[in-house]
Amino acid sequence: MPLGSSTALAVDRAVDLVNLHVESGGQISQDDLPPLLGSYAADDAPLDAAAFNRLGADLHEALHDPSPAERIRRINHLLERLQPIPRLRLHDEGHDDPGAYFEYGVIGSEVDRIAAVMVMAIANAVVEEGEDRFGWCAAPQCARLFFDRSRNRSQRFCSRVCATRVHVRAHRARQ
Repeated sequence: MPLGSSTALAVDRAVDLVNLHVESGGQISQDDLPPLLGSYAADDAPLDAAAFNRLGADLHEALHDPSPAERIRRINHLLERLQPIPRLRLHDEGHDDPGAYFEYGVIGSEVDRIAAVMVMAIANAVVEEGEDRFGWCAAPQCARLFFDRSRNRSQRFCSRVCATRVHVRAHRARQ
């Protein structure tokens, strides 16, 4: 069963945050945040880039461990730290999906609220699809995270670009 649209979006944003954290060498800037967060930011107030670097590092650490039990333990640690408070909300008039969705409140900062949304989505994805759906690109020199949406859990690369590079390199090596 595929993830719901709001969960899938939050998982994608969490994956993007981890990849941005890795690609920036842990130096996410204020300018990197608006395209990444989109509508998650409640207002136009500047967000704490250092806090998002820490969140990216925490999510990277949680999902990078090869042990399923350790991944789950680390996700639970993030949930315990954030203590998200779920509430149901209705989408605004004219929204593509007129139904209800979960909104997570936390006692803390705006970054903590966004972190709660991401971590709850990751937890939901683990429950619904399995922790093995989170994978790391098999291409050399690529350290990107992906969420495997393939039917047979066969995704090995973060993108077609990485897959093509590896396959072309292997083809040339055989000739």
